[in-house]
Amino acid sequence: TSLQRRLKRPGRWLPVALLPFAAHAQINYVPSNATNVPGTYTDLAATGTTIVTANTDDDNSAAQAIGFSFIYNGTAFTQFVLNTNGFIKLGATAPSAVDLFFPESQTAPQIDPFESTNAADVNILAPFNFDLTAGSATGGTEYRATTTGAAPNRVCTVQWKNVADKTLTNGQQYSSINFQVKLYETSNIIEFVYGTTVQGTLPDIFRLAVVGIKGSGISSDQ
Repeated sequence: TSLQRRLKRPGRWLPVALLPFAAHAQINYVPSNATNVPGTYTDLAATGTTIVTANTDDDNSAAQAIGFSFIYNGTAFTQFVLNTNGFIKLGATAPSAVDLFFPESQTAPQIDPFESTNAADVNILAPFNFDLTAGSATGGTEYRATTTGAAPNRVCTVQWKNVADKTLTNGQQYSSINFQVKLYETSNIIEFVYGTTVQGTLPDIFRLAVVGIKGSGISSDQ
């Protein structure tokens, strides 16, 4: 069952939180243009490039090549930085912190990248922003990117493989989660793709994740 479908089940965790937004001319992605499309999650396996991070808990990667110019928020980007907590930031500079995710405790010091007012936390694409860590599936946790196709119709796929929600005192909701973000050349379409998940030991519980995109500030969240 796809993660997207699991999220819709009553009593399951992680209802997708789409933050308030205001449409701005500089970010030409509006909810009316967003659609759910049928498709299949395809593991990148050994294709492309492994994205190295210091750990699988809270970390940003070095800048990675998209493979073409991707137009977003009025700017042509050729690189991105991956955060282990389920998002990428377009451009060569890292986000303001490594532990950017929606805090489930009101007293937690973290702030999610969408509500951050730090100038570094812009141009963010988040297929599944959550406090993530290594999953338990065989083969280990991996982040990977590959660019396929021929100009002007190439696609850059960024993959989080075998990650899991941070362990609570009584276990994890899912012990392995897989998802991708795809960037399309020329059309500048953004696609979030969700693969299979493995149920963990945590009983059904209400938890929150953030899925969406951010332009030049919190007024251009979607």
